Amino acid sequence: MSQYPLHIWSTLPTITTPLSLLGSSAILYVISRSNDKLSTTLNRLLVGLCVGDIIFSFSMLITKFIVKLEDRGSGPVPGTTNWAACKTQGFLLYAGGHMSICYNCALCVYYVCVIKLNYSDTKIKKKVEPFLHAIPWAYAIIFSSCALATKSINPGISMCMVAEYRPQDCESDDCVRGLDYYLKFRLADVSIMIIVFIAIILMMTVVYLKVWRQERRMRNAGYRSTNSVRNSGLEVSMIAGRQNQQAQANNSFNLSLRLSLRKNVTNSRKVLNQAMAYAGAYLATWIFYICSVLIILFGGDSVTIALIATFVGPLQGKSQMR
Repeated sequence: MSQYPLHIWSTLPTITTPLSLLGSSAILYVISRSNDKLSTTLNRLLVGLCVGDIIFSFSMLITKFIVKLEDRGSGPVPGTTNWAACKTQGFLLYAGGHMSICYNCALCVYYVCVIKLNYSDTKIKKKVEPFLHAIPWAYAIIFSSCALATKSINPGISMCMVAEYRPQDCESDDCVRGLDYYLKFRLADVSIMIIVFIAIILMMTVVYLKVWRQERRMRNAGYRSTNSVRNSGLEVSMIAGRQNQQAQANNSFNLSLRLSLRKNVTNSRKVLNQAMAYAGAYLATWIFYICSVLIILFGGDSVTIALIATFVGPLQGKSQMR
């Protein structure tokens, strides 16, 4: 990592995390001032996403006060000024990060239920929403607790995270912290991200196809309505009485159908755009981290990508702003 100044790794997160905290706080403020507040499933999911992002961003904000570089003679290596603070940062980092990841997926599940499955708010609240909250919290706490219990959270070049750490007086692998679990936790970390990545793409594809079909139905209904109006004009000039009234009734029905379809499609398109925005925020934020971990696991050099991931990682809160 000598191609970049070592201090830049702990400096970059402190630049972008305030933007993330600002974005998440702004969303919470908007929700608190809205008429719905926490009465809707969407708002409750957004609150969960913002809470996870705030925990994640705050843990990165204090990295400058925790991580230091120790001179071991052969060169500087990551160290810490306070082990308790380092462990706390690592725990909050993974707890908040995994909550944000899972809540991004939960939002996509919600949009599938609304657009594709046409579930009512009551049905989503009773049968779907409890899982959308329980899974992110449970997974985040279990992963972070296991990493902490196995002594896998150690000083890294940019922050305290799942990493190997060799104490200064350690001469054998037996005293290296995190040696046995480092790769396992990194693999588990990137696996959940890839699973969510694929799930989001699949769910957004399903939602998009549903809206596209609705739009096609509306266009077809408009075409039929136009033909009906044209034919009814001929009938008015040729047929009187009840047939004319029937033609007017048909026109009224076609107009009603078009208005109903247009309303449904407009609402679906609006919800789809919102869903795409949240999904895009997740993909843009975490893609560099996923790539860097995969390169490391396969023995490659991912210094530049890892540096970009360190910079853009905290920006999810900013990108979630509506």
